[in-house]
Amino acid sequence: MRKQVRKRPRKNSSEQKSPVSTPEVQRSERPPPTPPKMAGGVDPSLDNISPELRPLVQLLSSQNKSLHDEVMAEFKSVRTELSEQIQTVTFKLEKMATEVSGLRDKTHVLEETVNYQSKDIEELQQALHAEKRERIRATLVAERYSMKPDIIIRGLPYRREEHPDQVVYSFLSTALGINNLTSPLVAVHRLSPSTQNQPNPPMLVRLVSLLDRELILNSWRKLAADKKRGFAVHEHLPKPVQQARSRLMQDRDNEITKAKAENKEVRAFIRVPPRDTCALLVVNGKTLKKVDGVDILLHTTEHTTVKQVY
Repeated sequence: MRKQVRKRPRKNSSEQKSPVSTPEVQRSERPPPTPPKMAGGVDPSLDNISPELRPLVQLLSSQNKSLHDEVMAEFKSVRTELSEQIQTVTFKLEKMATEVSGLRDKTHVLEETVNYQSKDIEELQQALHAEKRERIRATLVAERYSMKPDIIIRGLPYRREEHPDQVVYSFLSTALGINNLTSPLVAVHRLSPSTQNQPNPPMLVRLVSLLDRELILNSWRKLAADKKRGFAVHEHLPKPVQQARSRLMQDRDNEITKAKAENKEVRAFIRVPPRDTCALLVVNGKTLKKVDGVDILLHTTEHTTVKQVY
């Protein structure tokens, strides 16, 4: 026997198109819940949250609020500490600025004191230098006065068995025409031994009469230049003054050579004024150059005291 199949009646199209509203569909179409506000801004209304999640949300909100309070408290503590430190640093800076200002004032005072003392020291040094020059000058003048009776004769031939006084008398007679002196010679001797570099050392002659001294020097000055060749007669001078005189000899010879080249007459000589320590180059009555023995002695490191060295 065949079973009879019961046919279900067809629904019209309108009934097919209309969706059936079920609780599941309605639940799926419900909009998602709004998340709770965090960091202290928790929404007190938890109606939009499912009952299962409410305890968790409340716990998270409580922890978040506690963390937020701790952070804010730490921030306030750090801010307070930084503020105190900034005030401390500001106070120290102001104190340092005051101290620096005081140091500047002290430095300015010290600079003025140093400048004032530097001027005093400079004036003292100048006075000391002037006093030293005067002391050296006085010593040289006194030394020169003690040498006043002496004359130096250069160029006299040296012989081993010579008699110095006879050599001087012979030179005075033959070269200067002086046969008689008012007084005999006190002392005659060479200033150094004869050497290969200096075979004819200078002769020192000490006289009794200053008139004889002036006679010899004046006769030598009046002697013709060609008869002076190879010889020299001058007063006995301290070594610094003699060095000053020697420094002018080349200048004197240059002036003479220059005048001869230009066919001009010239009278050039070196003069050492009485009671002085300088030497002067005089050309045709005019002083062209001056060298002071005091300056030579001051710039000579070998001499610590004024002394005569031959």
